[in-house]
Amino acid sequence: MRFCVVARGSLSETSDHLIIALDDNIITSKVFDAYYIEHESCLKLINGYILYLKNKKGGE
Repeated sequence: MRFCVVARGSLSETSDHLIIALDDNIITSKVFDAYYIEHESCLKLINGYILYLKNKKGGE
């Protein structure tokens, strides 16, 4: 589960970099929106897997 928590943190860091890139006009809003949709999808998957692992550990 520790790996998943680290992955979630890395995903948040990537999101921060995307916001900075948008603010500095390195990427367009269209590019940002596309990546942000992927970000949200990945975040839901990671959080769901963490919840699954917690429930599995508690059910043993």
